[in-house]
Amino acid sequence: MKRFLVCIVAVLCWATLQAAPYSVSGTVRDTEGQLLKGVKVTDGYSIVRSDEQGAYTLDIHPDAKFVYITIPSGYEVPERNGAPLFYRELDDSPQIVDFELSATGKDETRHNFFVWADVQVYNESELDYVSQAAADAAAYATESGLPSFGVSCGDIGGEWSSGLMARVHQTCAKAGFPFFALMGNHDLRTDAATNEAAKAFYQKTFGPSWYSFDKGRIHYVVLDDVFFFVRHYLGYYTEHQLNWLKADLEDLPQGSTVVIFQHIPTYSPAARRGDWKSEEYNKIVVNRQALYEILKPYNAHICSAHEHYAENSEISDNLFEHVHAPLSGLFWNSLLSCDGIPWGYYIYQADGDSLSWCYKAVGRSTDEQF
Repeated sequence: MKRFLVCIVAVLCWATLQAAPYSVSGTVRDTEGQLLKGVKVTDGYSIVRSDEQGAYTLDIHPDAKFVYITIPSGYEVPERNGAPLFYRELDDSPQIVDFELSATGKDETRHNFFVWADVQVYNESELDYVSQAAADAAAYATESGLPSFGVSCGDIGGEWSSGLMARVHQTCAKAGFPFFALMGNHDLRTDAATNEAAKAFYQKTFGPSWYSFDKGRIHYVVLDDVFFFVRHYLGYYTEHQLNWLKADLEDLPQGSTVVIFQHIPTYSPAARRGDWKSEEYNKIVVNRQALYEILKPYNAHICSAHEHYAENSEISDNLFEHVHAPLSGLFWNSLLSCDGIPWGYYIYQADGDSLSWCYKAVGRSTDEQF
């Protein structure tokens, strides 16, 4: 009996040690060796800032998979699989993680960002279209003369099992500027048993599924609003993610411009009509009010995708949602989307803390919209 109790105690002690919290420390510096103060470092749960010596120490949440930074305005990082490498994977033990950033040397007060929705490539032949779009966007960015970045707003690949997701995003990045990735429902591993496991393949390819970065005077946030269950999904923000977002925004001055990128829209045509019962849980974010409440102090824009048509909603005086037409047209079967918009992407121009935008069909003038 004593031997049995000793074994039980040993197992419990082992389990406790396995789950024990630990810390990660390191520095944030530029490629010239200059230590950078005030850079946000996070594990996706809590946030700290680098100190006067560019150093940080972060207590790691038991469920955290990465430690990563908010890329500050005026800096860039290397790329991996065509996306910015602003993160490091954790190994469940104390470790030193240093981050090195490259100064752009450019005034980013005015800049462009390009939003691509539902690239959704199913086979290799469709990569040729993505290459055409990348060349088109590169030409526009060069002509504008402004610093630029892109965001692929979810559904990067047609199916995770095709193995094309990384190649699709690498092709997007041929546009010649940083191209951020985010999670869509077609990027889920659909043979998984849980929401967390369904996202493991995406995270192995592109890193955290929620994060933020700064450019000019605007704060940008990528959210994961796709929640997987029993071979299906709904639009939903987890509590951990909402708490992280509150912490991420808490030091922004009231009235600051915040841009949210996510896959599933928060709002819908049915909501605009007041026909709430007609909303489908896999087409809207069911706990959207939690996000709206967090965004109340700011001038906020939500950039979403998923619906394969263009839709704009002025949700409140401070909140505007842009639902973007797909780059893939009608799932690459036609180069027109279901509402008649030619395949293409959106171009936003930031001027200080204000935004303007237009739609750009690939190979066509911005005057051609439909």
